Amino acid sequence: MLYLDCDLVVSGDLEGLWQTDLQGSYLAAVPEPYLVTSHWGFGPEDTYFNSGVLLIDVARWREENLLPALLQFAEAHSSDFDCHDQDVLNHVCRAGFDFWITSGIFRADSHFSLRTLSK
Repeated sequence: MLYLDCDLVVSGDLEGLWQTDLQGSYLAAVPEPYLVTSHWGFGPEDTYFNSGVLLIDVARWREENLLPALLQFAEAHSSDFDCHDQDVLNHVCRAGFDFWITSGIFRADSHFSLRTLSK
């Protein structure tokens, strides 16, 4: 499943992005370009992704039963969030990024590349 926020400009064909092999990762995402200092458990050296561009392996989410973990984390920490869905996704899916994929997706003031997030 490909999710794109409404404030994005897609400047190229998304076929290559859509065909990306996630290699067992939960999702592919772009790093949050505005995270310069610590953010709720993430330091400046950590990769915190932006939830505005997500390529999700729905079958893997179902296989790992990820939805209950996302909902449980959201309920337990809802008063702590600054970036709501983005914070939940980053904490529950937190792991190393595997590789970059140039995507041709832009926000009004930033260029994003895409990389995958694995368990």
